[in-house]
Amino acid sequence: MTLDIARIAVRLVASAALIAGCGDSSDPTPPTTELQVAGTYDTVVTLTQNGCTGITVQTFSTAVTHTAGASTLSLTHAGNSYSGTVQRNGAFATTPTAVGGGGETHTLTIAGTFSTTAIDATVTAVVQRTGAANCQYTVRWAGPKRGSPNVIPG
Repeated sequence: MTLDIARIAVRLVASAALIAGCGDSSDPTPPTTELQVAGTYDTVVTLTQNGCTGITVQTFSTAVTHTAGASTLSLTHAGNSYSGTVQRNGAFATTPTAVGGGGETHTLTIAGTFSTTAIDATVTAVVQRTGAANCQYTVRWAGPKRGSPNVIPG
């Protein structure tokens, strides 16, 4: 009888070890390796080069709309939206976008990179003013992402 109890105890211990070794199957989703950069970034804006008169910059957050794994994205900063493309390594660029009015148009092109925790970009602006020669300036946008980190697969 003691031998039977010992065998049962050994089987119970072995079964418990086997079950514990299987891990938690409540979340079968493996970690993603798709590019993910959507979110809000607390960007600090700095004027880095200026060939124009009367240019001032202000800090605004930047909202990035991006579907996981997609190569396209949209950035919204100070109420203006910019469409572009993003690579798996986090590098991105937007198409030139004209903003402004009333005799002055700033055509902005943005290029930069996303890391797992931040954005770092250079904004190049070509300014056309009625009755004046075109001029150009550049601005740096840099800042941390709010919330969960980005996924940059490389």
